[in-house]
Amino acid sequence: MFITDGAVGNEEALFNQIQHGLGSRRLFTVGIGSAPNAYFMGRAAIAGKGTFTFVGNTNQVTSSLKPLFEAIAKPVMRDIQAQWEDGSRVDAWPDPIADLYQNQPFQITFKIPEGQNSLVVSGTQNAESWQQQIDLQSVTPAKASGIDVIWARKKIESLELNTQIDADGKEAQITALGLAHHLVTKHTSLIAVDKTQSRPDDAETVPALILPHAPKNNLTMLQSGLGSHLDILFGALITAISLIGFCLLKPKGDQIGRSRI
Repeated sequence: MFITDGAVGNEEALFNQIQHGLGSRRLFTVGIGSAPNAYFMGRAAIAGKGTFTFVGNTNQVTSSLKPLFEAIAKPVMRDIQAQWEDGSRVDAWPDPIADLYQNQPFQITFKIPEGQNSLVVSGTQNAESWQQQIDLQSVTPAKASGIDVIWARKKIESLELNTQIDADGKEAQITALGLAHHLVTKHTSLIAVDKTQSRPDDAETVPALILPHAPKNNLTMLQSGLGSHLDILFGALITAISLIGFCLLKPKGDQIGRSRI
């Protein structure tokens, strides 16, 4: 279990170390506060077949970590794999599939190619092999939107962690997924284009001067970078008092003359 309240750098090197040194172990990451590197910790948990827990409020550490400790104390199945009846690989994500713990659902997103009607899910339960075959023809499909986006996001996450694909190969696959499913990735962005007509084509344009908006709580004085208006007013008041005191206490000309005789 990796718990931190600070930033973590050199992500790629750490991902490689986790994948090559994981073995039969599992990695659970916990980020506390507002500063943790959530990108690294979330991806590290996927690579380590564990989970990522984020605790934004330090007063909620106990309540947030209690479900995590209860879950890892009751493992149900590990080394879970999904394949088609003929033994071919299922295009399922996330990859690798995380272990299953008590009171947690088993959830993956995958594409069903033409001609495949049976899904085989296997794993290790209580040190024994477990396998179940699911007849997809008997499952009633439900209309839903966004499942393809979930599949694409999970695939992009797994591609970013795959050390067997070079940088150019990752960029090509991630870019293709981002463009096909309209996703923002490190290689793709979205641009909003508003085609709403603002005025009729035959209407004449009239130039107009648009004044800039004044800052909130604007005062007729110089604006400070920190918005410390009270400090400015206090300084001006002290300056005014000093000038009044100087004028009242300034000696007159005859007093100066007598003092010199």
